[in-house]
Amino acid sequence: MNRLVFLFLIAHPFCLPAFSQGPSNDSQTLQTVLKEIRQLRQDFKTASIAIERAQILIHRLHEQDVAVGRALQRLDDARAKLATAQTSRLNLVSRIKNIEDQQSGISNPQESKEMADIVSQLKAKLALSLTEEQEAQTRVTECEEQVRTEQAKSGALQDQLDQLDRSLNNSTAR
Repeated sequence: MNRLVFLFLIAHPFCLPAFSQGPSNDSQTLQTVLKEIRQLRQDFKTASIAIERAQILIHRLHEQDVAVGRALQRLDDARAKLATAQTSRLNLVSRIKNIEDQQSGISNPQESKEMADIVSQLKAKLALSLTEEQEAQTRVTECEEQVRTEQAKSGALQDQLDQLDRSLNNSTAR
């Protein structure tokens, strides 16, 4: 017991300064570290959400690019059909003109009647060709509108990705 009292008397002056300095500095440091950890957790959560959103937007943009490609393919097909219809119409007009020119030089009434019948048939085909050409032109116009719509959707998704990128850059700069 004497030893215990002696040890207490010797150690007691050294213990008091340690107790008086510790809590205030440690508490401030602990609060600072805790605040920083909370901020890091919040930053990590924000970054995780932004990454998930970016992945979704990239997937949507990819799908939209595929849709634009399909719309462009339909437009190309419609333009090809229009070109074919226009060529067909021009060929029919040319054939009708040639036959009518030949018909004026024919003196045989039988041969002239046959040429007139051919011209009538070609004019009926020309009327069908004009209808096909108008339908093809309408289809081209519709396809052009679809392409513009799909490209606008793609542009909107690209704008969202750009906005997300800017917000991530701004949060990184802080």
